[in-house]
Amino acid sequence: MTTLFKVEKTFAGNITSLARPLTLEDVDIINSSNKPSEKGDFLSSFVQAGYSLKLKQSVINELLTACNIEVNETGRYKHYNSGVTGLTGGWESTERILYKACVEQDITYRGLRTEKTKIARFNETLESLKVEAEDRKSELLDEALEKMTNDIKATVNNCNQDVKNKMRDIVVESRVKDPEQYMSDDERTQLTNVNNDISDIESQLNTLIEKKKALSKQAYGIKRNAITRQALNNVGEQGKAIIESFNDEEKEQHHDLLLM
Repeated sequence: MTTLFKVEKTFAGNITSLARPLTLEDVDIINSSNKPSEKGDFLSSFVQAGYSLKLKQSVINELLTACNIEVNETGRYKHYNSGVTGLTGGWESTERILYKACVEQDITYRGLRTEKTKIARFNETLESLKVEAEDRKSELLDEALEKMTNDIKATVNNCNQDVKNKMRDIVVESRVKDPEQYMSDDERTQLTNVNNDISDIESQLNTLIEKKKALSKQAYGIKRNAITRQALNNVGEQGKAIIESFNDEEKEQHHDLLLM
């Protein structure tokens, strides 16, 4: 059986894709029909007949390797958000999920008084479903394979998206310890010149910011003096005392705002 996955190795991890369609050779097929009921058995209100599929452990292991999904020596996922969709249960890569390829039917025993007649109805329904499941076996297995394939594709897409995000961090965000190791001599010279220009601009900006602060303070003082003069001309002695008590307090608050 040929490998199920195609892997392209990159500096950020593996980019994975399906190399071929999933087939019955990649799965374990399990008989999932109910057992015929006998006297004394619990009579279920639900009957199913047919099969269930589980992805072979060797294929799951191949998927984990292809997608760089880490597990410990017992097969337990090292990270809760492993990216695996379906296929396995919880934290364990060895707990394979069943994909049903069954026909199912609810059953009622209404109107039946004796255990014998109830057992007969259960077994008759079961036999009927078994016949239907065999007639539709190919269709049911294909549907289960399709669901399993969709979960495999979702897992691959999750892992590929993680690789894409890592690539973006490196290429777009330049999250690399030492980018200069990848530069040519000419690029290093260009970078030095650009950084020098940036430093000059930052120095000029700081000078302009300080100049703006001083001018803003001067403008505030002119407006404040005019407002204070007008206010003092329209109050008595007590009002003047209140207004004058604002002087230091207001100037200090305005000074703080200028530094923001």
